[in-house]
Amino acid sequence: FLPGPLKNPLNGSHQHWSVRARWAKDWRRKAHLLAKASLRGVVPAPSTPKDIRFVAWVWNLMDDDGLRAAIKPVRDGLKDAQIIHDDGPKSGHRFSYDQAISREERGVWILVD
Repeated sequence: FLPGPLKNPLNGSHQHWSVRARWAKDWRRKAHLLAKASLRGVVPAPSTPKDIRFVAWVWNLMDDDGLRAAIKPVRDGLKDAQIIHDDGPKSGHRFSYDQAISREERGVWILVD
């Protein structure tokens, strides 16, 4: 579980690009560190196809494209941690996205099978 409020980077065009970039970099780094610490040695080699499910606990539900955009830095963090070798369609990995409202605790659950 990665704690923290997710936001849809496709909304809020009033923000400077550097604010969005810093937000994405922080989430990517958190995902990398968590994956490296808790999943290394537990999952098969990065090139072995995996089912990866992201469950976002959010304040309000997002639309489909917003949810994917909000979780993109987390997905990239898994690549940085070498849990997956690539996140493109030819990689063989399958990604699914869910969300639930949680106003007490927000963040992202990452489930790797």
